[in-house]
Amino acid sequence: MKVQNLSLVALVLFQLLLPTSSFADNLNPENLVAMTLKTLAKGYVLTMDVTKVKTKEIKKISGMNDAKFHKQYQRVYDVLKGIPSQMRVRYGLSENMTKQKAIENIGQMQKKDMMKFIDGVPDKVIVKEVNDYFKRTAQNVGHNPVRLVDALWHKMMSKM
Repeated sequence: MKVQNLSLVALVLFQLLLPTSSFADNLNPENLVAMTLKTLAKGYVLTMDVTKVKTKEIKKISGMNDAKFHKQYQRVYDVLKGIPSQMRVRYGLSENMTKQKAIENIGQMQKKDMMKFIDGVPDKVIVKEVNDYFKRTAQNVGHNPVRLVDALWHKMMSKM
């Protein structure tokens, strides 16, 4: 399945499967944003060629010098430190991760690990990142919600 079609499938499934019970009545926009992004991420993981993606990421990290790796990893860790500490320990994530440890971690990850990781990221961490992204992006595209979501979607697709 093409990644472009994945969002449509996820949206349709999300709307069909969303319960009409009090659970649905208690959902707020933040929960919906996080649930939607988690669903899209899990759909991507399910359809991706895990070996190809891991090889690409390992090659990218291997080609970085230590200074560049630490600069990029620090930006990632700024987000990761918002996840529960037991998850950071379980997946070997630390503030001072070495390039070699990152490569080892990526090499060991399987789809089931990725799915558990996605599920374990608190909604508030996802919502904070989306809001921060929208604040940065609004400087370029304005405060039009459609343009902001479109910019986020294009950024996500460019990473895949």
